[in-house]
Amino acid sequence: MNVPEKDGSGRRGRGRPRAFDTDETLDKAIEAFWDKGYDGASISDLVAATGLQRASLYAAFTDKEQLYLAALAHYAARVRAVFEGAFTPGRDVGAALEDCLRGMIGIYAGGNGRRGCLVSCTAPAAAGDSAAIRDMLAEVLAEIETSLADAFRAAQVPEPGLSAALAAALVQGAALRIRAGVPRAEVEATAIAAVPRLLGR
Repeated sequence: MNVPEKDGSGRRGRGRPRAFDTDETLDKAIEAFWDKGYDGASISDLVAATGLQRASLYAAFTDKEQLYLAALAHYAARVRAVFEGAFTPGRDVGAALEDCLRGMIGIYAGGNGRRGCLVSCTAPAAAGDSAAIRDMLAEVLAEIETSLADAFRAAQVPEPGLSAALAAALVQGAALRIRAGVPRAEVEATAIAAVPRLLGR
């Protein structure tokens, strides 16, 4: 989606308004929130990161909280794409889970090599003061666990709900270990080694 950018006064400039790409803007906002957290990222930081004027940012997203929620939703779409790419119909569930873990850890280790999960590493601190962020945090985490449970149930994994909860915990644990600076190879090896146990094999 392209959104017309306004000038610093909040009015559209003369001539044809310059449009910006919402997805690209959210990608840049994600980087700022990943780096500084929700509370640490000021509007000035977000203006600098996105390259938009302050008035344009407010016009498109209303305030920092709404921009953050949009960034979380955009990030969740990345996670969803990794899951859907791994768990294709008819594929062995163990191989699918391994690829899913590799894909997620790849996201966590991107950029500076120790980003972790945008949701689990930045949202909890903000959730205490914002019901909207708390609801988004719960929604994203629940979607991961539900999707895993559905895939495990389809593959006739014993106790699919429990296995999904444990797999989701493994994913979040991997995110925290990456954030703490544990080398990606070590985090990935541990996660992959846990797959047979999660699947009761």
